[in-house]
Amino acid sequence: MARREKFEVQGLKELQKQLREFDQDIIKSATRRAARDAMKPVEERAKDLVPVDKGSLRDSIRLSAGSTDQGDKNRVAWAVVKAGGRGKKDGDGREAGQYILSMHYGNSKGDEANPFLLDAFEPYAQDIANDYRKHLKTETEKGVKKMARRAKKNNKRG
Repeated sequence: MARREKFEVQGLKELQKQLREFDQDIIKSATRRAARDAMKPVEERAKDLVPVDKGSLRDSIRLSAGSTDQGDKNRVAWAVVKAGGRGKKDGDGREAGQYILSMHYGNSKGDEANPFLLDAFEPYAQDIANDYRKHLKTETEKGVKKMARRAKKNNKRG
């Protein structure tokens, strides 16, 4: 059974308060980009750690990110590195999704577990949280500048 790891970034209450004052589109893109940028090294490490026979499993590793409105102007950003699924078939005609679980967790046929996704993430969880803070600060600064440009443009029209 796959484990789901969750990490919560603490100490961002002031930033969250400032983000509530932002335009919704800026909040959405800033939080999504910050989460994506913080997880990019996980995607790269997973590609370095995955065992490669024909390369279809490595080629299936992808980073996805998003931002979800949880009501009352609370926004949750997420990013995930995943592998498997449908895509290019290997030389045996199998897609990576057909053997990702036995590759990652091992199986009763004697294939040893190689938890490359967890190994790319778990030891670096604190670094990822710190990177998220750093990227969110950068994206917030960009958002402030964008809002100032919009306000200036709107004042010229009005």
